[in-house]
This record gives sequence, structure tokens and C-alpha cells, in this order.
Amino acid sequence: MDTSSDDGAFSHRHVSTGPDQFYVEGMRCVQYQRSVASVADAVWMAMTSPIHDQNTHSFAIDQDTIYVRVTFESTGTSVKVESSVILKRRMVDCNHVRLVFRSILDDEAHPFAADSLTSNKWERRRLSCATYTKATSARDQHPPSGSKEFDDLLALLESVHLDKGKTFAKDMSPAELAKDIMNASSRAFGARVEQLLMATDDELAASSNAC
Repeated sequence: MDTSSDDGAFSHRHVSTGPDQFYVEGMRCVQYQRSVASVADAVWMAMTSPIHDQNTHSFAIDQDTIYVRVTFESTGTSVKVESSVILKRRMVDCNHVRLVFRSILDDEAHPFAADSLTSNKWERRRLSCATYTKATSARDQHPPSGSKEFDDLLALLESVHLDKGKTFAKDMSPAELAKDIMNASSRAFGARVEQLLMATDDELAASSNAC
């Protein structure tokens, strides 16, 4: 799946930018031709098992609550982004599942490195009977002020969210760039969910053939 072109599924509610900060809030709604249970499993796995991260630590608080700590780094750059989140899922009924996560910025037991950038994020996902996933999310990023460091941050985000060789346009306004980064993050997550769903389909097909 090409995660570099805008699929129009992410709707922005609010975007604000400043010299040292950008904030984006929006919503994405997708319909899957799958059961609520299978989509909920794929979304939960995608949320708790990121595949691009070089340094990920997680532990279960209970069967429906997970703490995940992530460090994003890119070869050849000096920029590092750290994030700690708590993820929670709740089955409202057999046709309605809620998944949420929220950043932890002041974890005294596991403080961020002094030279790291932090990413403050929250998201809630609602999976309903028609197997729609409706995700409302926000991201508050504080990019470095130096032009070289900012270029390094973009290179890092490109390596995480875009297909290999793709880049963010450098001539966009800060607001447009913030929206583009959020779009790319949303599409990359959607591609990961699709990948997991297809893997499940392949496993079921293999099991059926074996029988």
C-alpha cells in the first residue's frame, strides 16, 4: 500500500503551528469487510506492536492495558524522539469495542533523555457493528529550532511514516507540513492494520486447505 499519497480519509479539525511547536487534531473513519473481533485484534496489535521502532519496550498492566515506551532514531541524524503511552481497550458489547491511548510526559521512573524530543499524543478508536473504525487523534510535536536539526527530524519522520524513498515537500507552510505528517502517520497505521488482517486471512486459508 502506498502510504505517501493522500487518501482523503483523514479529516483535520484543528491545526496550529508556532516557531517551536505544531499541533494537529483530526479524525479518520474506515470500513472493513471483517468481523468486529478480527478488526479489533488487528488494530490492538498494530497499536501495541509498532514495526518501525528500533527501541521499543512494553509491559502488560492487565490483559486490556499495556504500557509502551518507544524511541525513534534514524541513521545519520542527531535527532531522537521518545514517547511513552498507556493503551487501554474495552469491549462495550459484542459489536462495539473502544481502544484508547494517551502519552505520559512525566514518567519519573523512566525519564526521557535530555537531548530527546517528545511527542505528546492521544487517540481513541471506536469499532462498531458495521466494522467501521472511527479514530480521533491529536499530536503535539515540538520540533528543534535549528534548520539542520529540523531537516533531521523530517528525515526521521519520513523513515517511520513514508514508503522508502518518499519525502515530505520542503516548500509547504508549517501548517501544511503538520497536516501532511499527521496524514502520513494515519495512513501508515492503516496500512499496518491491513497487513495484519491479510496475514490473518492467509492463516485461515492455510488452515482450511490443511483440513
